[in-house]
Amino acid sequence: MMNLSGFCLWYGVALGATAVITYTDVKAYWIPDAPVLALAVINILALCFGWVRPSILAVSATVFFFLLLYGLWPDSIGSGDIKLALALCVGCPAGGAWLMTVASFLLATAISLLCWGIKGKTILPFGPFLLFGWWLSQALHFHWLGIGMSL
Repeated sequence: MMNLSGFCLWYGVALGATAVITYTDVKAYWIPDAPVLALAVINILALCFGWVRPSILAVSATVFFFLLLYGLWPDSIGSGDIKLALALCVGCPAGGAWLMTVASFLLATAISLLCWGIKGKTILPFGPFLLFGWWLSQALHFHWLGIGMSL
């Protein structure tokens, strides 16, 4: 059961971290550790307080996927993106970790094809796409479906 102050704290920290990570990743292709740590802590607290109930299977599959991706093709994704994905998947409700992963990769693919076609740019910051996927999983689960929240 989530109260309004818990919800505001959780999403407030997540929104602040989203702003910092998006700015730094877009400007410098770098994700600082401090906002990722803040996301990890607040998502673990959300889990401990029962504000979110992630699917163990979805989280495990997401963790495995990102670690495998980094292990097989370390130059294709940055370590900051891996840490961010791991911090975010714990805070995804139900099967949201899978939604976060699929949505972020689909959107990143579409945008990268556009950037490549228009500017010839081949490198994109992936952090904002992961964050988009996380917020999408939150919106779908809590707001659109009205599941898991009794404020």
